[in-house]
Amino acid sequence: DWVRLATCMPPEVHELPLAAGWARFDATCRYYKTQESIVIVSIAARTTQSFRVSAALATLPEGFRPAADLEVPAIFKSSRRLVTIKATADGNLFVDLTDQSGVAITSDDYFFATFAFAAT
Repeated sequence: DWVRLATCMPPEVHELPLAAGWARFDATCRYYKTQESIVIVSIAARTTQSFRVSAALATLPEGFRPAADLEVPAIFKSSRRLVTIKATADGNLFVDLTDQSGVAITSDDYFFATFAFAAT
């Protein structure tokens, strides 16, 4: 006897609703889960407000969250500022500055990021 492990069905793609202070930049912000329960998050966003340390970016719904907090690197294109995107186990996504402490990211700077993790 054989057991089906996977089908060739594409995943259902969802729009990632961004928090206040962010807007989509030139592409969609989205997330989806593969048949193997790997969540893929793709972000193309720009700031609409300045921030100095950290800014809430979005929230992933239940079933699309990491088992533990994780951080992935990103870089703002215009200012070349280094940041990390933190995904918490409760689904919150944050952008945290990692360079030039106390120097604000100005509005209209933008970044692209794609990252993956195993869903809970």
